Amino acid sequence: MEIGFQQFCKDDAYIFNFDIDELLAVDPNHLDNMLKGNTTYYEFKDWFVPMTLDKDSDYSFKDFLYKDAKPNDKSYKYIVNKRNTDTIKIHYPKTKNKKLHDGGYFLHYKGITTNLKHFFGTSNRLKQVNDMSNVVKIDNFNR
Repeated sequence: MEIGFQQFCKDDAYIFNFDIDELLAVDPNHLDNMLKGNTTYYEFKDWFVPMTLDKDSDYSFKDFLYKDAKPNDKSYKYIVNKRNTDTIKIHYPKTKNKKLHDGGYFLHYKGITTNLKHFFGTSNRLKQVNDMSNVVKIDNFNR
């Protein structure tokens, strides 16, 4: 992550720090406005998207409709401008950018992963959730 940041990103590049099983959920017009000033460290809370689908069938991000009712609050992701950032880490950067957190969040999908440890029983990410009382509908920013 750090090698790619230092070697391939231009000074005015924005760095979106998200994994393959995560998606940013924020109104695109709001995001454009936040990133206009080139000095934003935009931080996002983690909301888990539980496995609610039949794991033996084909599915994709679009098939997941619900997220946990409350954020995880244990990990954060971010967007920074490289010009003001020295290093990046998994959950925080070393940056001079002004920190902002205003309700944007990222969705962390438990049923989408490329990490083999989840398939060999050392994690329950693919365990299907049947009790829907602790989930809410994912926001739709495509209005």
